[in-house]
Amino acid sequence: TLGDGHIDKREKYAIYIESHAENQKDYIFWKYNILKNLCASEPSYYFEKDTEFNGKIYHCQAGYRLETRSIDALKQIRNKTISQRLDEVDELGLCTHTLDDGYRDRHNWEVCLGDWTQEEIDKYILIMNQKFFLYPHQEKDKRYVLFNSNDSKIIDQKILKNIPNELDIVQYKILNRR
Repeated sequence: TLGDGHIDKREKYAIYIESHAENQKDYIFWKYNILKNLCASEPSYYFEKDTEFNGKIYHCQAGYRLETRSIDALKQIRNKTISQRLDEVDELGLCTHTLDDGYRDRHNWEVCLGDWTQEEIDKYILIMNQKFFLYPHQEKDKRYVLFNSNDSKIIDQKILKNIPNELDIVQYKILNRR
């Protein structure tokens, strides 16, 4: 739930939801295969469209949406803070979060932490240091942390070890990048 997935906020129901663009179809179906015992159906395809949210129009590209059934145990996860989730992140969580919210240029991984508080960003940096011996720094645009080229190579190795290399997102972000 640190990356592209979230647990719906409806009080009576707890449903895990995750969406990916059409060019990440393999990736979402890989995640679905891990979670399929919790899902009622395969990921659904959604056509490109414009949608209104809080009075603004947003263009949504075509993609796939994964949903679990309503599961009471998800309420406990939903109630955890980002800091509490960071305490539990493992190597697979590092990999999926980086693939979900990260951008890889020729040298470095940059991860968007969006609307995280400064305290949560500081905790992310600390967890990267303590658990993974990685040393990102926060950029001028406070929403982003940047890993140096050596750490980025280590992240690549972790992703290639934990995520199937033939997946579209791995091909695009690591193996076939320019």
